[in-house]
Amino acid sequence: MLAFLINIQSNSQTMNNNNSSDIAAISFEQALEKLETIIAKLSDGKISLDEMIKLHDEANKLHNHCQKKLDEAKMQIEKIQP
Repeated sequence: MLAFLINIQSNSQTMNNNNSSDIAAISFEQALEKLETIIAKLSDGKISLDEMIKLHDEANKLHNHCQKKLDEAKMQIEKIQP
């Protein structure tokens, strides 16, 4: 039983890592579009609690990715300006 639970936890961590690396590979615009889709689904209220939790987690990751991209763009602009 313990081995089974460890395997589930390991698979969950792998899925989270894959999801994070997938998000890191997409553009700001793609992340924003996905975020807007998630917000629409969450606002609709016709999904299960488990799905809401998963979508909320993904939305947080997408938000962080978008913020990082904006921060990087701001730094580049500040570098160019005297």
